[in-house]
Amino acid sequence: MQKYSLRSFTASVLTALLVAFPLTACVAQNPRAQHSAPPETAGGNSTLPGSSSLDARLLYQLMTAELNYIDGNLNDAYILILKSAQQSGDPQLYERAVNIALQAKVTGSALTAAQEWKKADPTSRDANRYILDILISMQRYGQITDAAQSMIRLTSDEERPRFIAALGQYLAPHAKEIEPRYQSILSPWLSGTNSEEAMAAWVSLSIMKLSVSKLDEAYAAIEQAHTLAPEAPEPILAAVSLIDSSVPQAEELVQAYLKNESADQQVRLAYIQTLLHQQRINQGIQQLEIAVKNPDTPAIAWFILGSLQIETKHTQEGMKNLQVYLEKTASDASAEAQNNRERSYLELAQAEADLGRLPAAQKWIDQINDPEIKIPALKAYIGLLAQDGQYNEAFKAAAGLPTRTPQESVQKTLLQAQILMQAKRWRQAYDLLDKASVTPDADLLYLQAMAAERIGHFPRMESLLHQVIALNPSYAHAYNALGYTLADRNERLPEARELVEKALELDPGNAMMMDSLGWVEFREGQVEKALETLQQAFNEYPDSEVAAHLGEVQWVLGMRDEAMTTWKLAWLDTPDSDVLQQTFKRLRITQRMLNDFTLPPDAVLPRSLPDSDAAAHQSAIYIESLIAKGEWQKLYDLLSPMTQKAEIPALMQLQAVAADQLDNMAEAEKLLRRVMILDPENAMAYNDLGYMLTNRGIRLQEAKELIEKAYALQPDSAPILDSMGWIEFKLGNLSKALEWLQNAYDLDPSIAEIGVHLGEVLWHSGRQAEAMLIWRDVQQQYPDDPDLKETLERLKVTLP
Repeated sequence: MQKYSLRSFTASVLTALLVAFPLTACVAQNPRAQHSAPPETAGGNSTLPGSSSLDARLLYQLMTAELNYIDGNLNDAYILILKSAQQSGDPQLYERAVNIALQAKVTGSALTAAQEWKKADPTSRDANRYILDILISMQRYGQITDAAQSMIRLTSDEERPRFIAALGQYLAPHAKEIEPRYQSILSPWLSGTNSEEAMAAWVSLSIMKLSVSKLDEAYAAIEQAHTLAPEAPEPILAAVSLIDSSVPQAEELVQAYLKNESADQQVRLAYIQTLLHQQRINQGIQQLEIAVKNPDTPAIAWFILGSLQIETKHTQEGMKNLQVYLEKTASDASAEAQNNRERSYLELAQAEADLGRLPAAQKWIDQINDPEIKIPALKAYIGLLAQDGQYNEAFKAAAGLPTRTPQESVQKTLLQAQILMQAKRWRQAYDLLDKASVTPDADLLYLQAMAAERIGHFPRMESLLHQVIALNPSYAHAYNALGYTLADRNERLPEARELVEKALELDPGNAMMMDSLGWVEFREGQVEKALETLQQAFNEYPDSEVAAHLGEVQWVLGMRDEAMTTWKLAWLDTPDSDVLQQTFKRLRITQRMLNDFTLPPDAVLPRSLPDSDAAAHQSAIYIESLIAKGEWQKLYDLLSPMTQKAEIPALMQLQAVAADQLDNMAEAEKLLRRVMILDPENAMAYNDLGYMLTNRGIRLQEAKELIEKAYALQPDSAPILDSMGWIEFKLGNLSKALEWLQNAYDLDPSIAEIGVHLGEVLWHSGRQAEAMLIWRDVQQQYPDDPDLKETLERLKVTLP
């Protein structure tokens, strides 16, 4: 069977070769052709008598090489390309030979080609760079001295100091092996007469010493560099990097340098970044206040300063600096500036809200264009209006939310209904939801069931909850609500228990569901058991409803002081709680009794909300540092008490990620499902859980549904597009996976995990060369990325 027409195929390859390697370029590089070329005549282009046969042979050789390459005969292609390079002296051909050998994973041949290239052109920096990289990949660290020194020498006088300083960072990933010989590599410049080059060499050496945690030697090298060039910023920037390693004299050197009026702003900004990384917020603000006095300081400094001041309750100063940022970047059309302006509007809106100026907050929100920022801001603003008792204004503002998609329409209706229910307008909420339920949605039906219960339509409530369960059999709160209602009405207790146990099976450890179970046990007459269950629920979630139930069980058991303590704490916290008031009425607990009861001195609610925004901001910075270092156990231990004090979805999501990294999938899932309940629009909660299931290869259909829900909520998120691709890959749909992952990569190629996933799908699709290019890019940006390392080891791939 004929595979292809050789004639037409050869013609296409010939055309490609003529484009890639113009014949005149090959001839011009050929010493013999140059030597035999006669001078140009006035009649036109020069001719090369006697060279046509050589040119034809070279061209045929190149064509044959490319045909071998296309057919996968990389070794034959390499031999012919290298031979052509040696004949023509063309650096592009030498580089082609090197890359073919690297693609074939024959690093020895790649090294040979690079060395031949250097032999042909000793002044080629590219040849030396390849030699250096290949020797490192082959772990032949003892042989890198000549290549490294050649690269330094071949760099222009003007660029050489900068290159020397950067070389230490470039080689740092291999510091363990290179550090013992690095001082020898740099010795010609460390002791040279050019003080600028010597300074750069000492800085480069300090970077290498820091990479192997030889902190004293690193600082000694910085001192040498600083002595050679006291005004230069490079040694001080190196000293900044030592501050995180707890070298006190390094920070003293930085602070002394920054006292000079001529201090480089980049040093101050780097120092600020370190201070914020270490949660030294006040010192960071002080340095930022100095930085913004310099008109040459990047505008972003005003944005960071203003945001930090608002977070630390220096609200007026923060608002002023954010407005300066807005003025400075008014004409900046870059994506970064536009995004920061949107966030400035958000910060200013929050500041106005903190000052109780809600109309002014609305004006800032109106200037936000990005729907991903504006819609959450509007919802927060609406929540503040409702919290302030301005229910009509909140409802009106909610009516203005966009309804571009069916999901947005559902979320808008849910928010409006929640406002009405917060205002205790149960009938209006029920009617609104009843009109919206033409298109079945589990969340709408559930909220309508809650409104039906409030207006006394218990059969309707039960019917609606059964509809929710039919639509979504894993909707734990529907089982819980139905079971609790039956128990509260003291009806069909076996069925009530079955429903609540089903809810807990779907959402293990949920405190409100444990409260329902305790209430079922109380109705069943298992009072001691109910006490244990309700106490556990109250410790997990000291809600007024749980307190009402726990207090009643304590009261029935004769634990009157304990009951009054439980009730009074909850009453002081939420005096308008309907469940508490109903309990007090039924048990004849008067307000006077509560006022007269003296709480024990150690009586407090199990948890209370944090009252320091500054402390919360500092915690956020510390959390970021733990994530960057991959210290997941520390992160989990830090977040656990925080999320126990207050169910903050963002912190719960981070805790779930930490739990997943610690291989505690059950805890991660529990946290994320709770986030979904607290914030039904949180796309990343659905995405995170779906991705965790996908990555483990379990419950893949459920994982796909979760990720699809995330995509419906946030269709332009690169991580969600990545998850869409990854679940398709796990389900065996390579073409769909490739489409999703390519879209994710195009949207944000800076996310390492997306590149790793795209590379793996390309690899399994038979496009290994493209996969290796993607992985190489990831490796260059993130040399220690664990996902890339795991993927390469699993696929037994070695990158050049």
